[in-house]
Order: sequence, then structure tokens, then C-alpha cells
Amino acid sequence: MSLNKKGFTLIEIITVVGILGLLVALAIPNFLKAREIARTNICKSNMKQISNAVELWATEESKQPGDIPDMSDLVPVFIRRWPSCGGLPYEIPAVGEDPACSQESPDHTF
Repeated sequence: MSLNKKGFTLIEIITVVGILGLLVALAIPNFLKAREIARTNICKSNMKQISNAVELWATEESKQPGDIPDMSDLVPVFIRRWPSCGGLPYEIPAVGEDPACSQESPDHTF
């Protein structure tokens, strides 16, 4: 009788599982950090769009610094839809002021 067994030994399987676990443990924190950086960049881009829409509205309507537009003044004429950050809406800034994010994160500033 021939002992022709095919397959992996327990040591080989444990080694492969250990290497895969190490790779996953190294990759997850980098992935989460990249995701947060992307969210921050999206938030800053949204605030720039809001600021531009308010400035365009002020220019076209001959408004003064301190005037606050209504959302219906901006959407859909100067901005297609009102953005949100993490599901929370942005506050409409007055002319000449920076928009503010509803997130309480120091990175989400304009």
C-alpha cells in the first residue's frame, strides 16, 4: 500500500494564517486613517462650495457683508444640492463669513 497523502501540515496552515493575520493587523489602521482623511477633505470641499455659492449670490443680488441668504436663494441656482457632513447639515454662513461644519472635529474647519 502506498502512503501518498496530499495536503498541508498543521505547521504550514498556522504559518499562513499568522502571516495573513499580521498583514490584516497592519492594513486596517492605515485604511481607517485614509478614510478619515478622505472625509475631512470632502468636508472642506463642501464648505468651499457653500462659500462660493454665498459669494456668487451676494454678487448677483448686490448684497452686503453680513447678509444671510436663505437656502432657497442658493439651491439649485448656485449649488445643485445642499451638502451634508456625516449626515449633519452645514449652517448657511453670512456674506463674508466662513461656513461651519456641524461635526465637532477640529479637522473639519474651512
